[in-house]
Amino acid sequence: HKNVYLGLGYITPLMTGAGADTMIPRFKRLLTEHSNTPYQFRDKVCYGSDWSMPQMIGRTRQYLNVFYDIFDDAQVSEFAPNFFHENARRFLAPAFVG
Repeated sequence: HKNVYLGLGYITPLMTGAGADTMIPRFKRLLTEHSNTPYQFRDKVCYGSDWSMPQMIGRTRQYLNVFYDIFDDAQVSEFAPNFFHENARRFLAPAFVG
């Protein structure tokens, strides 16, 4: 749908261990894939920072650093602006059209 987006917040398995070993390569693959649909994953996913979970206290910077590390990869670095701000801007734009 035109204005459906996915904010990634609080996916702590990305931070360590087996979760990171499987989820990070899959995330990168999804960013680079082209599907035969009107909307691509890379144009709909965005960083989420609006947590209300007590388990994230003191860990939010670690979570952000995981995504910085992911987007340091030249294979996906071009999608960083979409992930960190452009997709959220597109999502919010209809709310400001008056």
